[in-house]
Amino acid sequence: MAADATTGMTPGRRGRQWLPLLPPLLPLLAAVGCSTPHYSNTARTAREQLLLSAAADRAAANLALPKLSHRQVHLDLSNLEAIDRGYAAACLRARLAAAGAVLVETPADADLILEARCGALGTDMAQTMWGLPSIALPVPLVGTVQTPELALLKITRQTGHAKFTLSEIPRDGEEPTPPPAGVAASRTYHTRWLILIVGFTTTNVPELK
Repeated sequence: MAADATTGMTPGRRGRQWLPLLPPLLPLLAAVGCSTPHYSNTARTAREQLLLSAAADRAAANLALPKLSHRQVHLDLSNLEAIDRGYAAACLRARLAAAGAVLVETPADADLILEARCGALGTDMAQTMWGLPSIALPVPLVGTVQTPELALLKITRQTGHAKFTLSEIPRDGEEPTPPPAGVAASRTYHTRWLILIVGFTTTNVPELK
């Protein structure tokens, strides 16, 4: 095999001289490798749904009920309107069953009719920040440039609220009972960032801890 006129090495020897460099290069080659996983998200976040369901559970559990043990109860859901109507209805049914009520499908089979109403079932969010907010600055020949937010302390609070009412519907000839007050409950999720480096959260929803 002819040797290279410049280096005096044969092609095989030139290839072997790079072999000692391969082991140190392997971790570097692994580090620069990349992949693109596919992620998808639902229209509503799990955190929002957990805040709402936890608030609904608490509000239903706190409802004051008459003595229902072994009574035939029909739960009227015709005026129950909520974003998670199915879950709200299930919470109320579970509360009545836990109080000893025997739930029946038709009013004719019941000796007590309770009308369910939902005063609130939703979330709100509040944000407090100490520092410099993001500002849009006009730059000649470029357009508008958005400056980064520089926060010393940033607090974000998301709260889920629920309010339920169960009103007794009198039968013909019965005296109407005073309407009960609705029972409200809320669950919160706090996020705090210190200088955009140290972050921690607090919540009263066990599934979010």
